[in-house]
Amino acid sequence: MSMKLLNRRQAVALAGVQVGADSMGRALGVPTYIADVIVATSLVAVLVASLLAQYRVG
Repeated sequence: MSMKLLNRRQAVALAGVQVGADSMGRALGVPTYIADVIVATSLVAVLVASLLAQYRVG
């Protein structure tokens, strides 16, 4: 059985967060790479939490 990393709902939510972070960065004058780092960190956190829940670690 293969594990799907993101389903459609999660992919749409992630895209929304990315677009929102880019818009916020432009509006506030914050460099876009900071928004990218925040989005990447949250994505890694969600993936780790999914793996831990799947294997019931902790």
